[in-house]
Amino acid sequence: MYFSQVIPTPTYKKNGFILMEVLVAMSLVAITWIGLGNAYQTLVLRLGLEQNKRLQIYRELDQHELHQSALQQSHPPINESARVSRRNRDLNHITRPIN
Repeated sequence: MYFSQVIPTPTYKKNGFILMEVLVAMSLVAITWIGLGNAYQTLVLRLGLEQNKRLQIYRELDQHELHQSALQQSHPPINESARVSRRNRDLNHITRPIN
C-alpha cells in the first residue's frame, strides 16, 4: 500500500440533522414564549381579582362609616370636640388608580 493514495471517503449530506436542530430550537423558543404569556395572563388575572376585592372592601367600609356617622348625628356624643374622625381618604376612591 502506498501512503500517497487517498482513499475516498463517502460524503453524507448533513442537512437533515441541521433541520432537526433548528426545529428543536424553535420549539424551545415557542414553549418558553407560551409559558411566559401564560404567567403574564395569570398575574394580570390575579391583580384584577385583588383590585375587585379591594374595591368591595372600600365600598363596605364607606357604607359602614356613613351608617355610623348617621347614627352619631341622631345621638350626638357628650364631648364632641374630643371626637376625631378616623377617615383620612375621600369617598371617590373608586375613580383613582390603585398604587
